[in-house]
Amino acid sequence: CEFTLARAFAPALSINIDDECPRGEPYWAAKYIKNEPFYGWGDFVRIAYMPSYYADCGTNGHLGDSEFVMLSVQNNPATGHWEVRNGFLSAHAGTIADSSSWPNRDEFEYPSRYLAYPRVFIAKNKHGNYRTHDDCNDGAFLTDTCDNNLTMGRLRVYRDRNAGSRFLDLFPTGVLSENPLYRPNNEREYFYTSHGFGGWQPFAEGVTPYYEFLSGGTFDCFLFTVSQCYLGPGPAAPTSTTLIGVIEGVAQATRYQTYTWTTFATGGTLPYYTQWWRMYASESVWTQVASHIDGSGQFSAGSWTGTVDRCENFTLRVKIISLASSQAAWDDHAVAVTSCPLPPPPPLSAYINGPTLITSKATYAYTAVLSGFSGPTFTWSERWCDDATATACTGWSALTGLGSTFNRTLNVDCSGNGQHTFQLQVVVRNSDGRTVTDEHVTALCANMPA
Repeated sequence: CEFTLARAFAPALSINIDDECPRGEPYWAAKYIKNEPFYGWGDFVRIAYMPSYYADCGTNGHLGDSEFVMLSVQNNPATGHWEVRNGFLSAHAGTIADSSSWPNRDEFEYPSRYLAYPRVFIAKNKHGNYRTHDDCNDGAFLTDTCDNNLTMGRLRVYRDRNAGSRFLDLFPTGVLSENPLYRPNNEREYFYTSHGFGGWQPFAEGVTPYYEFLSGGTFDCFLFTVSQCYLGPGPAAPTSTTLIGVIEGVAQATRYQTYTWTTFATGGTLPYYTQWWRMYASESVWTQVASHIDGSGQFSAGSWTGTVDRCENFTLRVKIISLASSQAAWDDHAVAVTSCPLPPPPPLSAYINGPTLITSKATYAYTAVLSGFSGPTFTWSERWCDDATATACTGWSALTGLGSTFNRTLNVDCSGNGQHTFQLQVVVRNSDGRTVTDEHVTALCANMPA
């Protein structure tokens, strides 16, 4: 019934033949409003038409254009026909140039028969909606124009593009563009959330969300005074709805880079228990990479951050479980590894292994213990200090030509304050020029304070 009515009353579009950006991906919604005595209309249906333009290409244009048409339609038992009762035409709603209007049934033009689908005039490049050519040319401080407009056909209504209602958002995870030009952008648009509408364009700042039209007096509630709005009976908001989850994040990656993928989830009952899995193209078994519980709020089941450690395409899988309502949702997200730079060099580490305290005169060995080095060279330096805080020391004396081991004859020295130390430093240079420095302290007196 909803689809039949929406298609039957889809408005005829009078479009400027010179419009540079007339395209979009139209969606729609419908709402039944029950008769109530205080407005005396009888039962009727509101139909929301959302052209969802890719762009406004006029003055002060922007990516994404969320202009909106609403028609109230009602069955006339005397004729057996459904008829237009009134409508709302957005024209830059919410801006300083707002020229939106609420035409009554007698104020529309009807290209086929009276009170059937109306004609809507669309301003060149800006897409403001008007009931007549003259209204259009007077709109937006005379900057809108419908000169050279022709009726090109009717707004297309597709059965699978019903956006639903505030109780049942049929696209809770948003919709990807069906246009091959924009679908690779992986941008999603939403109808019952506060996401600004961006016309499926990357880097769009987002204009007025369709949610503001769908949840306000232009569609979801029946305005019967200037301060009150009748929402209609509607179903009670469900305590648990169908759990849906989807992965959002990059679809192209570079080896050795780290990325974060997030989940967009709705339905079920919080908290969500989430498992993340990954499988590379050469594998046949999934590997679980993370799991967590997320109850922070609506529309999220958490995220996973991981590093691409192979030059190989892979698929991420998320399983979201709503324990309270015994529901689970799955989603797979393919990631193409499109760049495979050489692996980063291994990390370098070096430290000196040797005595920290001597109790007799002897020759002691100090060794540089290395990890990750290739073709290392060593520069050893030594100094003597008269206090434990190393504030009274000789200068560093460098010794070159040595390998990884340094030998030094040391004797016990408890003279003076008893805080004499021998200090050793090594600088290890790798074959690629990277260096690591470490220092080591040997106390020369057993009575030295800790």
